[in-house]
Formats: sequence, C-alpha cells, structure tokens
Amino acid sequence: MKIRKHILLALCALIPISASAQGLVLSCSAKAVYGRSNDLSVYEREGHSPSIVVDLAANTIAYEYSREGQSFQFLYQIDEQIDGILWASEPSDTGIKNRLSFDLNSLKFSTSHLNGGFNTLKFGSCAKTI
Repeated sequence: MKIRKHILLALCALIPISASAQGLVLSCSAKAVYGRSNDLSVYEREGHSPSIVVDLAANTIAYEYSREGQSFQFLYQIDEQIDGILWASEPSDTGIKNRLSFDLNSLKFSTSHLNGGFNTLKFGSCAKTI
C-alpha cells in the first residue's frame, strides 16, 4: 500500500491543479480474465486497484498498479474520443498489443492485451481522487 501512495503522489505531481478540466486522477478497482488461444482456456485473476491518470492536454492515459510486490506501468496514447469515451493504445516497436477504453461519464474502463497466444482483458470502475 505504501508503494501505491508514492505512485499516486507522483502521478498527482504530473497534473497541474489548474488543469482539472484537462486531467483526472482516479483510484480504481479492476478484475482481469486471461486465456490462451491454443486451448481456449479462460481464467480469472484476482482483482487489483490501479491508478489511472487521464491527461487530455498531453493526449495520454497512464495506468499503474502493484501486485505481489511488483509494479506495472502502462502509458496509452489517446487515439480518439467518441461520445465521451476515450479510445487509446499503447505504442510498441512490435505493433499495438495493448488497448484501453475509458468512459469519461461513468468512469468505467477496460483494457485488452492481445498477442495471439496469451490474451488478457481487464475491466473496472473508478472514483475521482482530485
């Protein structure tokens, strides 16, 4: 939990207070399911509590969480906004594998990681912290 507080404080420093219309700092709850395409297996992974920072001025969404002492960080580029839903992807040298959708009205999100062999879907909801 101490790591989570440090991450959240660091993320808060990235968004100026005066830019509240441009950025959101969110505390979230999420679940994940994952599976393998070779045997069509599907498993549920225990929930986690990511922090999400939506920075409309920079056109980015940061998604971070810790699990079993390990920290995971993803930075998505917002590709488009349609009817209050942000559609974003994580750039990669080998092609886009990670995508995120975020509903600005309901503060619900989903992410997907697709690599052909091992696929993960995360989904959850958030509350504003700033």
